[in-house]
Amino acid sequence: MPKDKIAFILCLFLFCGCFPSFKPHNEECKHIDIEDGKFVLIHEIGNLDQDFPSSVYFVNNDDSVLIYKGYAVKDISLKADTLVVNASGDSLFSCPQVESYGLKVIDE
Repeated sequence: MPKDKIAFILCLFLFCGCFPSFKPHNEECKHIDIEDGKFVLIHEIGNLDQDFPSSVYFVNNDDSVLIYKGYAVKDISLKADTLVVNASGDSLFSCPQVESYGLKVIDE
């Protein structure tokens, strides 16, 4: 194999290995277990300084339902039969009730 091809392949390998993937990834931040399943707070995290929305899901067996999606979600908590979402950003989607639990969004 000629030296030019080897050098080109090595350059491609170095460029691919040195630069990170800019695709955002999901990170489970908090979950609250209940008798029917669990509520999960997931932050979407990117490598650049971009603002990605967070999501709250209700997970039951192998099924999941999106309950809330919005920006700057800080925390989730369960008070009696209501899921409380602490968020200071814009809300993109919210489902008023899942199973026997209501949803309350608090702006902080």
